[in-house]
Amino acid sequence: MVESTEMSQSISSAASAAAWAAGAEAPKFRPRTTACLAGSEFEVEVAHHLADVDAPVAELDPRVEPRVYLRDAVAISLWTYYEPVGSEIAPIDYADVLRRHHAALRQIDLDAPHFTDRVAAALREVNNREQPS
Repeated sequence: MVESTEMSQSISSAASAAAWAAGAEAPKFRPRTTACLAGSEFEVEVAHHLADVDAPVAELDPRVEPRVYLRDAVAISLWTYYEPVGSEIAPIDYADVLRRHHAALRQIDLDAPHFTDRVAAALREVNNREQPS
């Protein structure tokens, strides 16, 4: 998914992101280490697996190859944009989507780190003052 708000603001559409991936001017966001790339690749892998079992999740953008693009130390994955459908979701509908999503997660075989390991890695990134921002 999108790695930061700054990146979201730098790339306004999948078309401009695809142009960047093909060689146009790079956005201003720079991942701090290869951990950012690995995290993006993991999210794309999860999306592929969940789409295969018809999970209720956002899909990668079908207009470009579904992968993580890397150029000049910038990693980006391109996702489908969905128009907002309203400000309120009925609790029963929200619960149903959450139930279906968790059922889909139980169907996929994925070597995933425990979420506390991912949180610890993110905290190391945030607290590492040696890395450029």
